[in-house]
Amino acid sequence: MRGQLRAQEREILMLQRARIATASAELLLARMRAKVDDLCRAPEDHDPAI
Repeated sequence: MRGQLRAQEREILMLQRARIATASAELLLARMRAKVDDLCRAPEDHDPAI
């Protein structure tokens, strides 16, 4: 999952170098990163009931 986030960061950097607006992409990436961090912090809270 974190590898996918790094790939997204690289894509955003490429867009920024091309002078393409990336504000919405950066906000989405920040939300994704926060969600991953939350899931990693408390995995027992997110385990599906079997």
